[in-house]
Amino acid sequence: MSATYQQDRWRAEFFVPFQFGRAWEDLAPSEQDKPHLYPPGEVGSLGWLTLNVRGNYLINDRLSAQLAVENILDTHYRPYSSGISAPGRNIVVALRRRL
Repeated sequence: MSATYQQDRWRAEFFVPFQFGRAWEDLAPSEQDKPHLYPPGEVGSLGWLTLNVRGNYLINDRLSAQLAVENILDTHYRPYSSGISAPGRNIVVALRRRL
């Protein structure tokens, strides 16, 4: 889910990536074989969502500046089947140049 606003050289975007939870019985058999991630008979895979915002300013035809704050609420989550916890709050500052 996302919403974008754009005016002149400015662009802002608010986006919410998410994943629904799954009961242990609904996990793929290959995932049920990972008790370190999904203990048998327990919840299974937890659902999650993150709130994110990104802004971009077009300096000229070839140069833009970007600022983003990802996972604003610093939610601890793990994408399904990854086995790796996602990063917490993240701030990105970028200057991009097109050739």
